[in-house]
Amino acid sequence: MNKWLMYFCITLCCFCGTITITIAQINSYGISTGIGKGTILKQSLDGDASYDILTGYTLGVIYNRKMNDIIHLHTSINWYNNSVVITPAFYPGINLAPKSYALQMIYIPLYLRMNLSKYFFITGGFTGDIDVTKHNQITDQSGLGASIGAGFEMAVSNSFSIQLNPYMNFHGLILSHKDKYPERLLDTGIKLNLVINK
Repeated sequence: MNKWLMYFCITLCCFCGTITITIAQINSYGISTGIGKGTILKQSLDGDASYDILTGYTLGVIYNRKMNDIIHLHTSINWYNNSVVITPAFYPGINLAPKSYALQMIYIPLYLRMNLSKYFFITGGFTGDIDVTKHNQITDQSGLGASIGAGFEMAVSNSFSIQLNPYMNFHGLILSHKDKYPERLLDTGIKLNLVINK
């Protein structure tokens, strides 16, 4: 619990610091919602259970600062909700019925966006991950992750635009909890961003 609070405070301070630096020159902000699948990455062990990630969703708030016509600095705060289904390995007398468990995270990315044209862009950077699952059935994902993505942006007006953003988040690149055989979450999906341009 103490480690969770420590990582939460560090990540929150970094997020607030980024906003403090850019608040005087915020170019855009908005809301984001996404849907996607996931995969558990882990070392294969004999007699180990199997792990399946269901379709989950993400909700977030976005801040974006234009550095120049091509490069933007992007950050946001996102809540990720999903379920992991665990099926035990075969063993006589063991109930082999799959069981579903909640998986919830807060993650804060900080990455660069590069405009390839008027409508298309790519993104990449790092994420601060905070695992807020009440009863973890996989390795706590709190720590440092990485994110890449691409997107399409369409301006509805001078002050409002819509973005479609396919993404891939690799959580647990550096974990705060040391497990001998850690599980790491690979989260892939697509986000819809509604952005107000200042």
